[in-house]
Amino acid sequence: IHPDGWIQQFDELGGRWIGLQLLKGLRVISEGELRESFKTSQAEVVGLRVAHAYISDDEPGSSSLSIQNVLQHHYPSEEVMRISLSSMEDLSGFTKDVLFIYEDGLWSGVELVKRLKAICSSDAFKNGDFQLHFKYGITSDVGLAAARLFAKREKLGRLQFRASAPNYHLNFLRDDVDSCLEHLSERGDESIRI
Repeated sequence: IHPDGWIQQFDELGGRWIGLQLLKGLRVISEGELRESFKTSQAEVVGLRVAHAYISDDEPGSSSLSIQNVLQHHYPSEEVMRISLSSMEDLSGFTKDVLFIYEDGLWSGVELVKRLKAICSSDAFKNGDFQLHFKYGITSDVGLAAARLFAKREKLGRLQFRASAPNYHLNFLRDDVDSCLEHLSERGDESIRI
């Protein structure tokens, strides 16, 4: 959407200034920067059979088409696959050791946890022995904590979540908050979000 159209939604609610302030803080990540963050080194794949995937999303403004484009130009087409969360058929019979899943950003972890629940509850994942390595253009400490705590709670050592390069990683937690959230008596997704 064009910035003027995006601001109009705030204008209709009498808060045009909020949209303007948000745009001032906006940082656009180019396709080249995204491509660079999606690179997988030879050292990461030594001794492993790997494939690369994006999660297909039909929602307006979804980045899945951009991610698909980057992956298809960066890796051999036979190594790139799509994952549809509605069916999980794409993972049936998956025979590689590692599936790298790429997304543009990991912010709060809310969307990722929903996706993990769908993937990890599928028969394809339960019956397989492949690992899932998630790579992002931008990450945050909060998103990584939510993702990693989900994996620990569900005892899913087959999941890995990579932090982005330091200049593409954001810290939202205060210094006095332990990122393992050990102080929580109940460590469900809702408690972690709160």
